[in-house]
Amino acid sequence: MIFEVKNFTELKEDNFRQVLSYTGPDYGRFAAVITRSANEGLSETERGWLQEMYYRHDRMIFILPATLLAQCISKLRTADK
Repeated sequence: MIFEVKNFTELKEDNFRQVLSYTGPDYGRFAAVITRSANEGLSETERGWLQEMYYRHDRMIFILPATLLAQCISKLRTADK
């Protein structure tokens, strides 16, 4: 499994190609990409690239916004939640 951290709000074509080059027989076919996006949803461009990576290249890429990751970590640290 690969974790890729990008300091961008929206991923571009080159970012997906870079993740594709990292995945493969040696490191696996699953990658988690953490972005700076404040939006929890995906843009149409990102959705299209994720579909291409899955159907054409047999790779699963999970995009996780840093804000959502921070919320999850915050809840783990608070005993009440």
